[in-house]
Amino acid sequence: MKKIAAWLKTTARELGTKSAVRNVFFLWLAWVFILIGFQALASARLRPERPDRVQEWTVTETTATAQNDKVYLIEPFLNDQVCWDSEF
Repeated sequence: MKKIAAWLKTTARELGTKSAVRNVFFLWLAWVFILIGFQALASARLRPERPDRVQEWTVTETTATAQNDKVYLIEPFLNDQVCWDSEF
C-alpha cells in the first residue's frame, strides 16, 4: 500500500497536480463498480435454459454438469467475470 501511495505522489508531482491522478483513480474505480454491477445484474435476471439446442454440439456442452471436468470454470472465485473460453 505504501508503494502505491508513493507512486501516486510521484506521478502527481510529475503531472503537476494531484487532482488529475485522483480523478483518473476514481474514474477507474467507478468503471470497476459499473462493470461488476452490470454483470451481477445481468446474471441475476437471465437464467439460460439448459440444454442449448441452437447447434448440434451445444447440447452436450450446456448441460448442468458439462463443465465439471474444467477446474477453472467451476471454481467460484470471479466465476461471473470469467468467460468459458478463458480456460484455454
